[in-house]
Amino acid sequence: MTAPALDALGHAEGVTEGALPEHVAANREHWDALAPQWVAPAERNWVAGEPDWGIWGTPESKLQLLPEDMAGLDAIELGCGTAYVPRGWPGGGPGWWASTTPSSS
Repeated sequence: MTAPALDALGHAEGVTEGALPEHVAANREHWDALAPQWVAPAERNWVAGEPDWGIWGTPESKLQLLPEDMAGLDAIELGCGTAYVPRGWPGGGPGWWASTTPSSS
């Protein structure tokens, strides 16, 4: 599995704004405008001792959502927020991709 090439905003290359349904383009525009306010919190989370999830910040050690060993697995985080695993959480990296772009499925 090969990750799609991304542009500077993290959008898949080759997908033009004109090819997106109107509601998807509006959603992307909205979240792109908000993205700068999430940089500092994400950077803090990436260096934390463990991931925390959701608006309540529930720690991974309590929820146990991730397998202990993710080596060799392919996965995609949908609506990923901080994108812990693709950013290199232990066992993450190649084969793990994050997507915050809405899907029709």
